[in-house]
Amino acid sequence: MEWFHITLKVQSTLGTLLSADTLFGHLCWAVRYEQGPAALTEFLAGFENTVPPLLLSDPFPDGFWPLPTLPRLPKKQEEQLIQIIQSEDKARLEKSLPGCMAVSRISGSKPSDIDAFDILKWLSKLHWLPQEVLDSTINQFNLASILIWFLTKGCGQPNVPKEAVVPHNTINRLTGTTGDKGSFFFTREYHISPAEPPVFHLLAGSACYGAEQIKDLMTAGLEAGYGKYKSRGKGKLTVETVKPAALPAAENPNAVMLLANCVPAETDPACGFWKLTTKFGKLGGHWAVGPHPGGIHNPFKKPLVMLSAGAVLNTESPRPFYGRLVKQIHADFPEICHYGLAPAIPVCYDCAEEL
Repeated sequence: MEWFHITLKVQSTLGTLLSADTLFGHLCWAVRYEQGPAALTEFLAGFENTVPPLLLSDPFPDGFWPLPTLPRLPKKQEEQLIQIIQSEDKARLEKSLPGCMAVSRISGSKPSDIDAFDILKWLSKLHWLPQEVLDSTINQFNLASILIWFLTKGCGQPNVPKEAVVPHNTINRLTGTTGDKGSFFFTREYHISPAEPPVFHLLAGSACYGAEQIKDLMTAGLEAGYGKYKSRGKGKLTVETVKPAALPAAENPNAVMLLANCVPAETDPACGFWKLTTKFGKLGGHWAVGPHPGGIHNPFKKPLVMLSAGAVLNTESPRPFYGRLVKQIHADFPEICHYGLAPAIPVCYDCAEEL
C-alpha cells in the first residue's frame, strides 16, 4: 500500500467539521455519478479484501496531528508539572500557551497554585499535537513528555474554523414576512477568515490509486461542497496537493495511534485508551432528499458509536490501519454502509504496564 499526503484549503464557512467518514461519503458519490452504480458496488466490495482500495485519515490542521488519548497523569507527576508551571514567568507562559485564559488571569509575575492547576487542566483539553512534538516523543509516547514540551517550547496555535451559533427565522411565502409567529431557530457553523483560509492535511493509503487519481477523485467529490448546508454555499474546499508520503513510526513500537474515528473489527486490539463519539450519519447525493427506491424517505442512518481519532491501542504487531466498513447501518437499505476505518501511526508507549 502506498501513502499520500493531501492538503485541503477551506474556502468558506463549514456546516460540518472535516472528518474521514464524511469525506469518504463524498468520494463514493463521485464514483457513483462519474462511473455508475456498478463501479460504486465494486469499489465498496473491495473493502472485504485484506487491503482496502482506499484509506483516509481525518483532516488535521496543517502541521498538527490529533492529541493522543492517554491516561491521566499520576498524582506525583501532576505535582511535578504544577511546580514547573509555578516556576515559569507569566510572560513566558503567554508566549508558550497562546489562547490560555488561565494564564491571562495570573495576577502576579508567576502563577499561584490555583493558576498552575487551571493551566494544567487547560493543557489536558487541547486537541492538536504539533508535528515537531510527535517527532520528538514518538519513541517515548506519554502525556508527561507531551505536556512538558508544551510548557517549555509551546503548544502552537492551529488555524482552524471558529465555531459560531447563527440565528435564523423562517419566511411566510404568502406574506413575504416572518409574521407574528415566525419560527426562530439556530444552526451551528464554523467560520473562517477569508484573509487566511485554514489549510488541513490528511493521509490517504491505496494500492489501487495513484496521486493524480486520488486528486481527481477528491476534486470531483468536493466539487458541489462538503457536508451540511452546501446548497447554501457552505463547505467549499479545494484540493491543493496530493504527494507521496510515509507514515511516522517509532523504532520499537508497542502501540498505535489512530488517525480517524474508528469502528474496531473483531481482530483489532481491545486494550488501550480511547474516547467515544456517536455519529448520526445522513445519506448524501440524491438519496439525501428522496424519495428513495420504494418510495421510502428516511435520509438518516442508525446512530454509530466510534473510537475518536487519537485513540491509542496496545499491539506488538502494528498494522497500517484498523477498523472496518460498517454494514446494516440503515433501517431500510442493507446496501448502505459507513466508513469506520482508520490509518494508524506506530508509537512506543513507555507505560505499557498500564495498557
